[in-house]
Amino acid sequence: VLGTFVNRGFLLGPMCPIYGCGVMLVILITQWFENKKTKSKLLNLVIEFLIITIVFSILEYTISLVLETLFGLRWWDYTNEFCNLNGRICLMFSLLFGLFGTAFLKLIYEPSEKLINKI
Repeated sequence: VLGTFVNRGFLLGPMCPIYGCGVMLVILITQWFENKKTKSKLLNLVIEFLIITIVFSILEYTISLVLETLFGLRWWDYTNEFCNLNGRICLMFSLLFGLFGTAFLKLIYEPSEKLINKI
């Protein structure tokens, strides 16, 4: 139902810790990557996308495993999705997380960081 909080199973409300942890990891790893950039902006963007995709995939797989071990429940299952790994991650969602993570980095985080540095 639209307009109401969704019980995601772990926390009540519009909070999902996996996204926040993923974003923090992406920021930390891309700051490390900052010193290793090439001259090609397109190549840098592709490398950042791949790094973000891999980071989110490892995080999602690890958290799925930990939550299942702690609570005995599977919080999500990609078993029926193409190119999945033990139903914990799949290619489509990994690529989407990579796309959204890259968009967040380029459209929200980097402009915000520039603005804060100006202030």
